Amino acid sequence: MNKTVISVIINIMLVVALIAGVIWGVTNFSKLQSVMSGAKTNLYTDDDLSNAYLDGYNTALKNRDKYEALLTEYRVRMAELENNLILANQRNAELEMTINALTEYNAALKALLDAVPEIKERFVVTFMFDDAIYAILLVPDGEKIELQSPVSNEYTIFLGWSLSLDGELIDLSTYEITKDTIIYAKIIRKYDVTFVYDNGMYQHQIVLKGDTAKLPNMTYNNFLGWSVNGVDIIDVANNPIWQHTVYFAITEPKTFRTIKGSQTYALTSTRIEIDLKSFPNYVPADFIQISVQVGIPVAVSEYLNFGGYTLPILVGYDTAYVPFNYTIPIGSSLGVNTRIYISGSYAWANTSYFSLNSDMILSIWGNDSNLTINSITIYG
Repeated sequence: MNKTVISVIINIMLVVALIAGVIWGVTNFSKLQSVMSGAKTNLYTDDDLSNAYLDGYNTALKNRDKYEALLTEYRVRMAELENNLILANQRNAELEMTINALTEYNAALKALLDAVPEIKERFVVTFMFDDAIYAILLVPDGEKIELQSPVSNEYTIFLGWSLSLDGELIDLSTYEITKDTIIYAKIIRKYDVTFVYDNGMYQHQIVLKGDTAKLPNMTYNNFLGWSVNGVDIIDVANNPIWQHTVYFAITEPKTFRTIKGSQTYALTSTRIEIDLKSFPNYVPADFIQISVQVGIPVAVSEYLNFGGYTLPILVGYDTAYVPFNYTIPIGSSLGVNTRIYISGSYAWANTSYFSLNSDMILSIWGNDSNLTINSITIYG
């Protein structure tokens, strides 16, 4: 119990005792005054004085007994209070020790917390690049992101990061993360577009996603249009590109086409070059066919009748021209005896040479001064 409370109780008890004594004195003072006034006239004869003393004495004894009982009770109460005070002091000491220990614990805990970095809530940040996961990061609440951006290349142009595929770009160096977030890469995609003619690449383009390819300049007279499945012709100019695309040329069925008619050449060692692509009927092909008038010797005879029989007599040779067809593949050469002579026991020939390169240039040279090419035919 608090010392101040105990002190107040003791003071109250002393005041009560003092008031009781005062009351007793006032009560008996009037009697004593009455006796004393009578005593002035009859001090030795009247018994009032003696009785007054007796009454006061008896009353004092009674009050003393009450006072002693009260004092005894007070002492008992004081002993109890002193015992409670001792217990209170012990508990106060224990409480003070507990408070001191708690204070030391709090100080140690504060020092420990000051030494440990603040642990913040972390959020999952997912980066998406062209429908695929580019990176996943755990970012503390309120902090910014450090991430190496994708590198642009021939087919992909990286523009930046956004919170949606069609949203505005954000600056990762200033954007604070406060929740789980998905961030999308904004890119411009490019795709290969290949045009194939007669099983070979005719043209290659790189086209932005969503744009259309440029229509190749196709002048071959067997060309009908372009197709992505080899069957159905589509309008290339109105076909947006969303992926790598191959266009196949749709052509008329292959056949032999005459691209050049008859012409006679006086050949020398200097090559005559003919650009086959310059002819209107030209189509790409792997080979050509040339029809050449070849001069071959034929016997000239005279006939004699002898004994009823007709006998041929050789008198010489003449030249007969016969058409021969020769096939010349791309990248090859061919030598042909285009004119053969016989005189007596001697024979010789004029030779013509043909060569076809990959640019479809036909070269002709030789020593036949009167070479006739009937036709040049191409298969396509």
